[in-house]
Amino acid sequence: MDAFKTYKANLNCTNIGADVLANSEDFAMYKNGMAFVSDGDLFNLFLTGINQAKKGQIFIMNLNSIDENYMETPKEVPIKGFPTGRNFQPHGIFYSNSTNRLYTVSHPHQGEGSFVEIFTVEENPLTLKHADSVLPTTENMVINDVVEGRSENEIFVSRFQWYAKPLGGELSQKTNKETAEEMKSLLMSFSPGTYIYGCRKENSEWKCGKATEKLGKFYNGLAISANRKFLFAADMFAKLIRIFKITDEGLMFHKDIQTSHAVDNIDFDTESQDLIGGTHVSLWRALARLKIDPNIPAPTSVSVFKGSPEAGYTEVDDLLHDGTVLSTGSTGVIW
Repeated sequence: MDAFKTYKANLNCTNIGADVLANSEDFAMYKNGMAFVSDGDLFNLFLTGINQAKKGQIFIMNLNSIDENYMETPKEVPIKGFPTGRNFQPHGIFYSNSTNRLYTVSHPHQGEGSFVEIFTVEENPLTLKHADSVLPTTENMVINDVVEGRSENEIFVSRFQWYAKPLGGELSQKTNKETAEEMKSLLMSFSPGTYIYGCRKENSEWKCGKATEKLGKFYNGLAISANRKFLFAADMFAKLIRIFKITDEGLMFHKDIQTSHAVDNIDFDTESQDLIGGTHVSLWRALARLKIDPNIPAPTSVSVFKGSPEAGYTEVDDLLHDGTVLSTGSTGVIW
């Protein structure tokens, strides 16, 4: 088992923003070497619920400032017009150059379900203006990531959990139903059962449903090609990235890309067409870090896949860190 394997790092890591970020899960490239960073304090949110979690935020990171001598601290991006009374705990995020919108999966933990919150990005000063909300499902914390589809009136959202998570967190006192669902989730977690939502806005109303019958074991990060014809979905437990063609009828299965490790979030490089994935090198250590002890080092890597959506991809590079500085890494881009 990889839980007992020794890993040799080929990637030196430095921690940036540990003094301001609680638990960052995803980031999205913006403009001119700037990246949006989600910070929903998901570790505490998953385990103990909203009352123990830090208030969620979006930060901006200047990748141009990173060198051996100076690293600029990520800065919080102000949000205006957000729905009154609703919590904001961001998970997966996606920035669209086409529409200048930031899409975020958020888990408010208030009994309504998890939302996709959509923001228009304003500049001078950099601000996020709330534009819309989408509710793919009323179940708590079952969705993970989001991308914009062929227009601002279409999005795709990954569902990574079989059953809803308790509002009080996994460590809370559970009802008999919640306990049974948790046991079923554990037993079924290595069988296909998760899927992707397709949501379209028609007559000012969002309508969501299954976009494909091709189920995954644990659909996680999403990415979309520059021409908006292909969707990529990381199936973490299956150790693959699944490519779909986007059609008016939904998502049509195209190809699978086998991966060395469990890919979490993925990014599509619009210039090279490369795919870059943040991976969990040892799923067992990542789960032990979440369930048992947050101090357990869990090795992580940034994997690079070269090819094209039409022809498929080959994994060509694996930049690995042993987990001593960066553990359970979930995303990465090459800069």
